[in-house]
Amino acid sequence: VGVNSYTFGEGPTGIFIQGGIHGGEVTYFIFHNIYKFLQANESKLKKQVTLIPIINPPAWIQRLYYYTMGKFNFYKGADWNRGYPGDQTTLSGRNSKIIYDLSRDYEVVLDLHTARISRPYTIFNDRNMLPLVKTIGFKYNSLADTKDPKQLKMKGMLSDARAQDNKMGITIECGT
Repeated sequence: VGVNSYTFGEGPTGIFIQGGIHGGEVTYFIFHNIYKFLQANESKLKKQVTLIPIINPPAWIQRLYYYTMGKFNFYKGADWNRGYPGDQTTLSGRNSKIIYDLSRDYEVVLDLHTARISRPYTIFNDRNMLPLVKTIGFKYNSLADTKDPKQLKMKGMLSDARAQDNKMGITIECGT
């Protein structure tokens, strides 16, 4: 696939954590701490946890410091994070399909993002996930059954595709 991944634990697939779908959204420090925690506690894991800090190399190749160049693909200007479950028509579609297929068998998918100026919050699409989302401890946005046109722009996110498959996916804006 061309990305570095780190898997901890044995048994069935449990949690898939990805970052870097948008070039320039730096989650290295978060992944470093998760990595250290999982490494120290691997013997306690009953399921696999997979970390992929940079899931989208093309976005990182086109990024320029903190500017949004790495947020949208150059060909059609589409947000890299709005094409799930993906297809074979464009680079963005193929990339989304690869990511979706990698994460498909996991019980929970966490998609980490950052922004230059923001506070942490979560986005999810299935009301049944509310207890899990509340344990994260951030403010949250539920996109389940929304009619709000602003929130409909979030359609096509990985968490949305997971909800369509009756699986758990949470987008986490980790903040500044």
